Amino acid sequence: MDATRTRTRVGQLLAAASLSLAAAAQTPIGGTLYDGNGGPLRTGVVYHTTTHVTVPAGQTLTAEAGAIVKLNGHEFAVLGTFIAQGTATAPVILTSIHDDAAGGDTNGNGAATVPAPNQWYGVRLTDTADASQLRHVIVRYTGWGYHSTIDLLSANASITDCTFSDGGYGGMHLDAGARPQVARCTFERIDNHPAVFGAAFDAVPGFVDGTVSACGGGNYLRVDTTTVAGNVTVQPRNCLGAALVFTNHLAVPLGTSLTLDAGVVLKPISGQAIEVAGEFHANGSAAEPVVLTSYLDDTAGGDTNGDGNATSPAPNQWYGLRFQSTADASTLRYTSVRYSGWGYWPAVTVESADVTIEDCSIRDGGNGGMRLDSLARPSVARCSFERIASNPAIYGCAIDAVPGFVDNSVSSCPGGGYLRMDATTLVGDVTLGPRNQPGGALTFANHLAIPQGTSLTLAAGVVLKPMSTFAIQVAGTLRTAGTAAAPVVLTSIHDDTVGGDTNGNGNATAGGPNQWYGVKFDPTAGGSTLEHTIVRYAGWGYWPTVSSDSASITMSDCVLSDSGNGGLRLDANGRPRVTHCSFERIANAPAVFGASWPAVAGFWDNTVAGCPGGGYLRVDDTGLTGNAWIGARSCLGGALVINGNAIVAAGARLTLIGGVVLKPLSTHAITVHGRLDVEGPVVITSYADDVFGGDTNGDGNATTGAPSQWYGLRLESDASGTLDRLLIRCAGWGYWPGLYGASPAVVLRGCRTEFCGNGGIVLQDALVAQDLVAFGVLGDGITVNGGVFDLRRCTSAYVTGYGIRRGGGFTGAARSCISWFNNGAGFQGFARDTVHYSDGSGITGGSGNFDRDPLFADAGSGNLTLLPGSPSIDAGAPTDLPSGLDPLGNPRLLDGDLDGAMRVDQGAHEYGHCALLVSGDPSPGSTLTIRTASTPSIGAGLLAIGLPTVTPLQLFQLGFLQLDFVGPFLSLPWPTTGAVPVTVPPEIGTPLLLGFQYVGISDPTPHGNVSNPVFVEID
Repeated sequence: MDATRTRTRVGQLLAAASLSLAAAAQTPIGGTLYDGNGGPLRTGVVYHTTTHVTVPAGQTLTAEAGAIVKLNGHEFAVLGTFIAQGTATAPVILTSIHDDAAGGDTNGNGAATVPAPNQWYGVRLTDTADASQLRHVIVRYTGWGYHSTIDLLSANASITDCTFSDGGYGGMHLDAGARPQVARCTFERIDNHPAVFGAAFDAVPGFVDGTVSACGGGNYLRVDTTTVAGNVTVQPRNCLGAALVFTNHLAVPLGTSLTLDAGVVLKPISGQAIEVAGEFHANGSAAEPVVLTSYLDDTAGGDTNGDGNATSPAPNQWYGLRFQSTADASTLRYTSVRYSGWGYWPAVTVESADVTIEDCSIRDGGNGGMRLDSLARPSVARCSFERIASNPAIYGCAIDAVPGFVDNSVSSCPGGGYLRMDATTLVGDVTLGPRNQPGGALTFANHLAIPQGTSLTLAAGVVLKPMSTFAIQVAGTLRTAGTAAAPVVLTSIHDDTVGGDTNGNGNATAGGPNQWYGVKFDPTAGGSTLEHTIVRYAGWGYWPTVSSDSASITMSDCVLSDSGNGGLRLDANGRPRVTHCSFERIANAPAVFGASWPAVAGFWDNTVAGCPGGGYLRVDDTGLTGNAWIGARSCLGGALVINGNAIVAAGARLTLIGGVVLKPLSTHAITVHGRLDVEGPVVITSYADDVFGGDTNGDGNATTGAPSQWYGLRLESDASGTLDRLLIRCAGWGYWPGLYGASPAVVLRGCRTEFCGNGGIVLQDALVAQDLVAFGVLGDGITVNGGVFDLRRCTSAYVTGYGIRRGGGFTGAARSCISWFNNGAGFQGFARDTVHYSDGSGITGGSGNFDRDPLFADAGSGNLTLLPGSPSIDAGAPTDLPSGLDPLGNPRLLDGDLDGAMRVDQGAHEYGHCALLVSGDPSPGSTLTIRTASTPSIGAGLLAIGLPTVTPLQLFQLGFLQLDFVGPFLSLPWPTTGAVPVTVPPEIGTPLLLGFQYVGISDPTPHGNVSNPVFVEID
């Protein structure tokens, strides 16, 4: 053998010897190991296993800093206590036999083998290993036999500053009973299972400030035992990898609590839920919210599932959060709940619980945002609901729960951008305001009922929309407190003009009549009030917009519009107070209908426009057995319509005040057995007559007033009352005259009939009959068949029969009358000397009579006032000294020829030299315009302003002042002809009825006239 080969062989021998010596330097261990039996494990010593290592129960194994244990496919099991006391610079290392980086090439094969996951089992701590402490320990290359790097079986060990890496089957596994303290540990390159898994929720707070990286099995702590067993608080420091993951329904049972601090991110894997029966507290902040989201959501807690952009979050990826009835104390603050909806769950369910939810974000839910049951009363403030599908943002709740929702917002929710009430029967007293209606409107999905003993108050700006054909039924109290700037609105779900596009369909649908029932007040709802409230698009089920069944509700400044079956319906006992309301575009039934006579007085200053169903108030209960007072301000649309024969029963009293227009709907009659008082001007005419009260039947010029379109007014023998300035037109159906009187207890003053089909006025008896007019009637104008009264200052003109006719039973006389332009004689049937100071044909005997043209102002059109120069001026009976007003409201006794002596004119109308008109808004701070017009003979004037008086005061030879001269009174110089604006003092107390009357004075004095009085109510 040559020298070269010899040297080579010697080198190989020396190398083999060196390797043999290195292997011999390692310390083998195996089987039972503890201090005193193979232990402790010393600093700087490399140990390798020959079999599984077990630290038995009751024994302690100590590993000093720098000790290295290499396992050759074995398990390191701790049943006793393992104290590993590594340091940052000299950690204790448990690793693979193939790991040459720790303690050298222990298996002596050079680079023939390399370390990798699954080369040994791992570390296992059992329930008897609680006292174990691992500090600065590195455990790597585990996973053999599907073991995790470290397995804690009900063990409560302390593990700090450790590193677990390169595990082939998960990092740290806990069973349900394990409660370790794991601080500042690092998990790296863990496959097949997460860095930490199997943990119970109660174990999570034991994990503090851990880090994780490059773990293909999951860069997180996974909770697999998800029923909370005690009181648990989770902080972001406990959430390995920025998110906490759970694999089963997370349950917080009664008697337990789970608290998530600001910044915690909770992600269920797949379709899991959070079920709360105890207490769940999510204490986020504006900067660090708590997030409950999908496992696929990378925007919170990072790419938890580690797939980059391969998957993305979407609705329906987990169930959602549910609070059970015992979870009242739960709170969510600054919490984001998103991507829920699996199993048709909403994002948040509140079942009979009074939880508190504030400043939260609920979004991207696939089956609704927040669902309540009928008993849930949560407090939900300043929350946002975004991109909620399939069901509304908030739904299922009781109306009593709505006040708990304050200042919430909603956007882009195709399932419904609103709060929907499904339990709609009120159980207590509830007040709702605009801050309670996310999305601009509240909706309800069943008939909304307010039972007796409960009240619902809607503040200014509330918008209420039924989802479909539902009603609002009130047996208790409904109060709507809108304002002019922010009315309460009750409208259709299709109405986008208020509260926004609530049904979220753009312009596909629009508000229209008959889209919901309407509002119905039961007899017990009398305390209800509606102020500045809009009710529209009602009418389904033939309901009117509002029904008041025997209820004395109050409505002011409201708008009832666009209804398909009438506006406000009353029954016979309904006595609402309705003021300053408007009725618009009401179809199929009138604006107001079903009313009784006593109910009409409750309507005041209302308006109507565009109502094809009837732009008026209709009286359907036409029999009066009590008392009723009706003024012009009660006549909606200018007229009051009577639907039936009106009968004022014995003992009843009907009072009609100036400006009232009554129109029978068809061939109806008005019959009086009780008392009728008319303080005119008042008009009773046909439904087709557009001259007074407007186009009441709404047909334009298709029909007009004509004779015999209704019966007439009949004052029976048991009637009483005073009729002052009453105009009756177009009567005569059934051969009735316009006005029939048979009672000796009735006073007729200034009454007029015209265009009647069977005579004008027929009197069997009367107490007083004066200043009467019959014009343009078919038949006789005025007929007196009985009684002992005198017919004074009456006019009959353009009738087809006799002007004034006497029957055999009449024993009085006609005085100061005019009967002219009639087809028959002016006076017929009067005995000699029973007509005095009158003008017309057919007069025999008497004094002061003549037969000359009285010079009517415009007789053809019915203006029977006298022109200057009329022979009838100051030609009436000298002893006839009336002090009231003529049919046109002018003073009855004036000095018509300005000779300084007042004398009554012939006929029903007194000639005067002065006229007064007051127009404008009669409210404090507004302006009235006062106009005066005088003949040239009047050279100076005064305006009197004061309170009305019952007994007029005579002003020398100028006429009668209709104002209370003793009470508050003002007299001002005023132009004889002109218009002067006057501001109503803002501080004036209201309501106040003021009277205005002008006094004109000629030269020489004391000549002149008073004007007509004008009475204005300041309100």
